[in-house]
Amino acid sequence: MIGIRNLFKSNLFILLFALVLDLTIFGLSFVFLGRVEFGVEVFIIPIICLLFGPYAALGCAISQIIIGVIFDLNNIYYHLYGFFIVLLGGVLVWKLWYASLDRFGFEIPNLGNYSSFIKMFVSYFGFYAVMAFSLVLPYTYSWIFDFEASLSISLLLLLFSIYFVNYVKIPVYVPRKQLKSILPEKVYSIIFLLIMFGALVFAVYTDYFVILFMLALVVIYLSKPYNPSVFKLERTININLVQKMTFSVLLIAIFLECLFLIAHIFGDYNGILATVDNFGLYYLIHLFSRNATIFILLFLIPFLFYLYYLEKNVTNPINSISTSLNVDLISKNSNLMLKENLKSISNDNEIKKLTNSLIQMESDVDKYRNELLKVTAENERYETELYLAESIQSSLIPTDFDKFCENKNFDIYGIVHSSRETRGDFYDYFQIDDENIGFVIGDVDNKGIHAALIVVEVMTLIQDYAKHYDDLSKCFVEVNDLLCNTDVKNSFVTSIIGKLNLNTGDLFLVNAGHNYPLFKYNGQEFEYLNVNKGLALAIQKNVDYEILQMKMSPGDTLFLYTNGVTDAESDSKGIYGEDRLRNILNEHSSDDLESIISSLEKDIDVFCDYQEQVDDRAMFVLKFK
Repeated sequence: MIGIRNLFKSNLFILLFALVLDLTIFGLSFVFLGRVEFGVEVFIIPIICLLFGPYAALGCAISQIIIGVIFDLNNIYYHLYGFFIVLLGGVLVWKLWYASLDRFGFEIPNLGNYSSFIKMFVSYFGFYAVMAFSLVLPYTYSWIFDFEASLSISLLLLLFSIYFVNYVKIPVYVPRKQLKSILPEKVYSIIFLLIMFGALVFAVYTDYFVILFMLALVVIYLSKPYNPSVFKLERTININLVQKMTFSVLLIAIFLECLFLIAHIFGDYNGILATVDNFGLYYLIHLFSRNATIFILLFLIPFLFYLYYLEKNVTNPINSISTSLNVDLISKNSNLMLKENLKSISNDNEIKKLTNSLIQMESDVDKYRNELLKVTAENERYETELYLAESIQSSLIPTDFDKFCENKNFDIYGIVHSSRETRGDFYDYFQIDDENIGFVIGDVDNKGIHAALIVVEVMTLIQDYAKHYDDLSKCFVEVNDLLCNTDVKNSFVTSIIGKLNLNTGDLFLVNAGHNYPLFKYNGQEFEYLNVNKGLALAIQKNVDYEILQMKMSPGDTLFLYTNGVTDAESDSKGIYGEDRLRNILNEHSSDDLESIISSLEKDIDVFCDYQEQVDDRAMFVLKFK
């Protein structure tokens, strides 16, 4: 099928196809009918020309010359005249279709609505008008005298042809080049009306000069330019469900009409009618078979009203719904405005119910979209806060360990691992005086940018008061009271502050509601230090804190951490826990400080199956040398 579709894109193939098809149909009619003058092949000419354009008309015209030469070589001039008439009529039927605008705009040949149905009749009538004009000369077949039979049979064949072209997806021939206008638009309209009028009065007045004048008008009309929108038409016929329904009704009626016509022309007409005489149908069938004009009046005109009703109540509402729900339109316009676009649908039927459902759906979608926009904006704000919080944390947490420990009798190392749900974990170290260093670890019970700002405040206050008071417990008292006076939005801070005398090894620790640290004496294992937990900072004013004093010897190590370490969770294994933390520290107690923390980080990730955790974790380790 793909090869056939590609072949019909060639003008030369269209010409040869029309030529061979016309000759084949003539040959079959000659074999079965035994006579030449009937010209059955001419029935297919307007169909081929309507679907495949001027090159198909040229192929049919050449076919008529070949037929004429074979059976009557002496009348060559009449055959050339026949060539001209068939070519002119074939191009005209195609021209009339694409030059005539209906209420649905320009389209490729189809009979799915009453407007295109009327336009098809106009186009066909143009073809038969040209054929009728040619009767002034002896070149004509007897089929011309039975216009109704030709029109009915050709219309029936057109229905089958459209279905076949749609099924195989053969591209039809649409205008490809614009013609230069030689007359004003209104003049072409007048010429068109004259051609149609001349065809109607032909039976009454057949003057030779008038007929030639009418044929000249046809030639002039063929020069009419096309509307630019014609060149944008798709070349493939698509038949929808409504079109199939209208085709079925039309097909049945025309098929019955053709049976009566064929029976009248070729069979025992009276014998066939006699079989239905007893049913009172003789006279009606007689009218239909002898005069298709009666058929057109009694069936086709009501059928046009039926198509109009169908379009108004079914086709147009469905098209309106389809247009309003077009994907491209939705992508360009977030507001569908279905209520506004579909207000013209007033039919009290199932389509109206569907329309009401779509309008209600739009209302529900709008509400959902507004809620989604709010949620999205909130999420974006939250994501921005998390990013800023992480940036603030990263900028505040010191990492110049080697520089700070240079030429001193201690080593330190620390890390903060920020999670998606950052809560403001931190550590800090600083020089208090020539003999003492201070360090702190803490966890702000809040999230996002607010937690990061509290970290800034807490770290600044602790540094200031640790340098101001020798007693670290007083440092926490002051920091706690200041935080209570500050709007921290129901947040609190757990923290441990420490001070180490580098000359004596004296270590001072104060705990404000934080996790117990671990301490390893040289040559022993890590164990938890029972540093009395005071109340977390920023909860209540005037709180006293106890200080723990101990002495560090060379090789002793202190490990501080936040609850993000012990509370790390695995879906299958539960909480990481304090025991596992202590065991891992003891397994790597002889390693350097950075390796200790790296090993602990790796073990936490393995335990949690590398799942993202909801809490930060901070670790800080100090070793006295």
